[in-house]
Amino acid sequence: MSLDRQFSLMPEAASEQQKTLSVSEVNVQAKHLLEKQFSTVRVSGEISNLKNVSGHYYLTLKDSASQLSAVLFRRQATALKFRLENGLELIATGKLTVYPPYGRYQLMVEHVEPKGVGNLQLAFEQLKKKLEQEGLFAQERKRLLPMVPRRVAVISSATGAVIRDIIHVASRRFKGAQILLFPSRVQGEAAVEHLIAALAKANGHAREHDLDVIILARGGGSLEDLWCFNDEKLARAIHASELPVVSAVGHETDYTIADFVADCRAPTPSAAAEIVFPKSQDLLNTLLDCQRRVELALKRRIKDQQTRIVHARLKLFKQASRISEEHQRLAYALLRLEQQIQTFVHRKQRHLEFLNQRLIKLHPALTIREYLLKVQHYAQRQEQAMLNKTTEARHVLANSSQNIHALSPLNILGRGYSIVQNISGDVIRSSNDVAQGDDLDIRLRHGSLKTQVLQIIDK
Repeated sequence: MSLDRQFSLMPEAASEQQKTLSVSEVNVQAKHLLEKQFSTVRVSGEISNLKNVSGHYYLTLKDSASQLSAVLFRRQATALKFRLENGLELIATGKLTVYPPYGRYQLMVEHVEPKGVGNLQLAFEQLKKKLEQEGLFAQERKRLLPMVPRRVAVISSATGAVIRDIIHVASRRFKGAQILLFPSRVQGEAAVEHLIAALAKANGHAREHDLDVIILARGGGSLEDLWCFNDEKLARAIHASELPVVSAVGHETDYTIADFVADCRAPTPSAAAEIVFPKSQDLLNTLLDCQRRVELALKRRIKDQQTRIVHARLKLFKQASRISEEHQRLAYALLRLEQQIQTFVHRKQRHLEFLNQRLIKLHPALTIREYLLKVQHYAQRQEQAMLNKTTEARHVLANSSQNIHALSPLNILGRGYSIVQNISGDVIRSSNDVAQGDDLDIRLRHGSLKTQVLQIIDK
């Protein structure tokens, strides 16, 4: 029954005496109606406003005209093979409900699938894009395989036909082929951890067992069967492997993430054996070809060296006469050098004797004695000059003293004169310079007098 039909059947009495509902009651009733009417619904739309809160995904599904809120809880989200992201178009299956605290209706998603492509294919493309952007597929990091491997590690099922095919191809192509099997699960949920552990074990035994390369192999199957080889953890383990890894998973048309991250991809496990193990006859032919090339190179080298030796002998014969001439020139030059050295030594000896005689004449003791005599002479002259200057200065001083004494005011005061000064120290030269009652200071030959003007007499 549709919602319109349900509401149209409400009795008129109920509408007349309609009960007043609280907001919570309205939201709860709306929740029950929606969940009853839309118990299961499939909605197609594009993801937007995607949020991850504690593992729960809150999102909006939209088309060109409308949008719908939706939620995918953690329990359902952990089962997803692909990653939710904004802009992804998908089909969500769930039920419509109302979230009472906010009165907002939303789709409770129980299952999602990408629109137009399968879950696994989308997960594969998303992981491939992510790892490629991180550089795990870069060609410059891929290592070359050894030309002649000492021992090869094979990671595969111990009971499948893959290991038998690899052993058959290896024994047929290379008699000395040595293979060390690291058995592992290659299908199912536990296969990823088994494969990672086998990779770690192979790398750990690399030096002990002289391992040169790892073949990661599995036979053909569906995308679901090969899915463990599309795991991100396994891809990073292959990338971190110290030994080169050859990926041989599925048939020629099957591609996995392991194929892209490995150092080399083989279309099948048998092809991987052909890539890793060279043909013994091909190696023998290569060695024989190298031997021939080395022999030819040695012959050309020996012939070149013989020719060089012949030319060297001819040049040596020519140089022998030049060496003899140079030897004679050298002997003559040595004789001349000895004579020049003797002449030089004699000349230097004579010059040394001359300098020795000059040194004796210029001995410091003689020079010092002459300078001492000059100093004594100059000292006597200086002393006599000082004595003369002193006597002359004494005469000049006596004459100056007599002149000063004759002109001294004190000498004048001694003849009965005096000096009269006012209280400011000015000399009184006229009666006009004082007034009656002024205090005066009279300077005598011996001492001074303090007096006061009692009367001024003009003459």
